[in-house]
Amino acid sequence: MQTATDSKMECVLGIDVGTSRVKCALVNTAGLSILQESSVDLGELQTSSVTGASERSVAGIQSSLESCLDKFDTALLTSVRAIAVCGQMHGCLLWSSTNEQTPSNLITCQDGRCDTNFLSSLPQTRQPVAISSGYGCATLAWLQRHCPEQLKGYDCAGTIMDYVVWALVGDDDRGVLMMSNQNAAGWGYFDQANMSWETDLLAESGFPVHLLPRVVSVPAIAGRLKSSWHGIAGGVLVGVALGDMQCSVLAAQPNTTDAVLNIGTSSQLVAIKSTPLDHLPTSVLKVPYFSQQTLIVAASLSGGNVVKTFVSTLRSWLGELGLPCPIEEEIYARLMTRAQDHMTTTLRVDVRLWGERHTPNQRGGLENVAEDNASIGDVASALFRGIVENLHSMMTAKVLQELKVTRLLGSGTSLEKNDVLRKHTENVFGLPLIIKPGVGSPLGAAKAAILLY
Repeated sequence: MQTATDSKMECVLGIDVGTSRVKCALVNTAGLSILQESSVDLGELQTSSVTGASERSVAGIQSSLESCLDKFDTALLTSVRAIAVCGQMHGCLLWSSTNEQTPSNLITCQDGRCDTNFLSSLPQTRQPVAISSGYGCATLAWLQRHCPEQLKGYDCAGTIMDYVVWALVGDDDRGVLMMSNQNAAGWGYFDQANMSWETDLLAESGFPVHLLPRVVSVPAIAGRLKSSWHGIAGGVLVGVALGDMQCSVLAAQPNTTDAVLNIGTSSQLVAIKSTPLDHLPTSVLKVPYFSQQTLIVAASLSGGNVVKTFVSTLRSWLGELGLPCPIEEEIYARLMTRAQDHMTTTLRVDVRLWGERHTPNQRGGLENVAEDNASIGDVASALFRGIVENLHSMMTAKVLQELKVTRLLGSGTSLEKNDVLRKHTENVFGLPLIIKPGVGSPLGAAKAAILLY
């Protein structure tokens, strides 16, 4: 851990409001090195009577962010010159610009209230990617149809990052809520080429189009910090909120022949578009990056959350059997140890516990179960490999060849800590994997903050 020994040192603050935790990084603007970093778990989801709902308390998220900053050296925070916030691009919350009403819960990207029947009843987008449950526009359409009273009193809608930025900047900068093109693309019904919402389609269905924010390309300045915050001086630049995936790529600094693989709670395989691609599978998206560039993305709902669910299930089984139950960390360690001896297991695990956005009704399962491949080591190894195979089925070898990808850059806690997962990645993709520790989205957000100068 470093301290601010040089009074002339300048740093930037990168914040990532993720699906399960808040992470922050203080980065030296001169050498782009991480001076300090911190993270705080967000805890359990809010309970809801809505089937498939996935919601978080905004107050709880704000508290976690404050706790993150409490861990930093105050002397370093006084050296902050700009702030950038990123996070999960699809979620949605509502708030009042006059603070007359408490913000709604954050309805997360993992929300499943919009079933296939509801989604099929929405206007057909003109964009190549279909709307999915968990997307901001799908959530707002669902609320308008089923719970219109929940929209009353609110005049702002955005991602959790948009709200954090809005809360940080002063009143003079709050005239028009701005959302980045990165986050707008994650909401659906957004025309990336024309930088506009498909308001004509949405208005015909009664959608609350007045809640859609103005969209800007990034990097862009949202405003200035309204007052001193944990030692950060009021008046420092605050950027328009960004997507966590884009920031992860920015942190990794890939070459044109690299693809960035991130396996955290969920998983993504991303390459910067360098050649025209006309016929992409529905499992692959084109999303805005920085400076008018485009990313080619396979974004899976399945990642470390699959392993977490398996560990929770094991603990539940042991409890039901009345047997001693190890702590989660011990189970994780034993699974990895046992999996090492079963790298070539014939067992297959389909990890799509929540489906995928392009195949929302498909679910996971086991294949080729036999008497000699049902050990805990077989299951663990097949589970880890299944995460990788699922991504590979989304971003096929043909697409990677067209993108001229020759190696993978790996990031995310699941990849960094799991040797079995790394080996399966190289075997499944047939490409070398280079792990880049500490290059997560908070670092990318901090690098984006430097672009605000």
